[in-house]
Amino acid sequence: MRGSPTLSVCVTAHNCAERLPLILTEARAYADELIVAVDAASHDTTLEVARAYADRVFSFTCHEERAGRARIVGADVARCDWILFLDDDEGMDAAFPLLRDELLDAPVTHWQLPRRWLVGTDPPRHLAAHPWWPNWALRLARADPHLLVKPDALHSSLLAVGPGGREARTAILHYDRIDRTPAEIAAKVERYRAMGQGAGGDRMYDPDVGQIPCEPVDPPPLRPALVGPPRTTLAPVPGPVIALSAVEAGPGWAADVSVEHPAEGREGGVMAARAHVRNTGRITWMAPTLAPWPIIGLACRREARDGTLVDSARERISIPVPPGEATELLLTLPLDGWETGTQRLRWQMVSENEVWFDDVGSRPVVTELQVR
Repeated sequence: MRGSPTLSVCVTAHNCAERLPLILTEARAYADELIVAVDAASHDTTLEVARAYADRVFSFTCHEERAGRARIVGADVARCDWILFLDDDEGMDAAFPLLRDELLDAPVTHWQLPRRWLVGTDPPRHLAAHPWWPNWALRLARADPHLLVKPDALHSSLLAVGPGGREARTAILHYDRIDRTPAEIAAKVERYRAMGQGAGGDRMYDPDVGQIPCEPVDPPPLRPALVGPPRTTLAPVPGPVIALSAVEAGPGWAADVSVEHPAEGREGGVMAARAHVRNTGRITWMAPTLAPWPIIGLACRREARDGTLVDSARERISIPVPPGEATELLLTLPLDGWETGTQRLRWQMVSENEVWFDDVGSRPVVTELQVR
């Protein structure tokens, strides 16, 4: 009998030695594994604290706009079925442990969760207006790096392949205004401005929120009053520091394609072709019935005499294709109106409404057809 799905929690940590034990004490209440990704630029004892409370620890270096790539690494090292990503100033509410198994059992690859930006803890209150609420974020996902993409843009959200959902019965609690002093928040904003943050991002950290509607945090915070005991043994010493600049966090669109079709066809007739397509990129291709993004297919485009490409046929993949695996596609090309003589056909993989694979490095296959 299959057991209940398991959950890793991955906390990205920077200079948070004082608050990290409380974050990990809380997460231990619902997680099967605790992972901490420690920014090697931290100048306090964050790494030592992480080893005392977490099950697994790794260190990374980055240009700050690439820090989100640590989540791709976290999904790669996680030993559980699912992973929840948290920043070092976040936690969950009391509803999450009760909903955990229901969420992990759902036939989806990811969940978006709302975030509450807290402005007080006695009693707990949060900013209840846009842009602070509901501030949806994709943070809960199957622990498979081939399902996740992290754009480098500042404050960009994770993207995930496959069906997903939004869960409004629980929320991530953002303790930035609780755990940091106004001076620390101001320094954080200046750092973000240097990285290109505009007025919209500044507003999230505006110290003057006196006129912003606030509401009680319900369900209440899960954060405990006291820090729990550390592990009886330290987590293993991290291996070499990971340079996130070398971590591929984008889709990495790439494919190997081979095509078979008759050498000749008759104008006004129909030609059938068989294509063998191997995913040589980074993320899994999902069937369009299972995912709104990406929609992956093979297009056949005829080269017109003036050099333009004319769509002749397209076929979308119909099963999930993880990296390294392959599928076969059958395409039907109507030859109505085709000129007689030699026609050059260009076979190109495409992520619909996004990119042609050959525009990012994959070579198209070119074949010839004699039209009679």
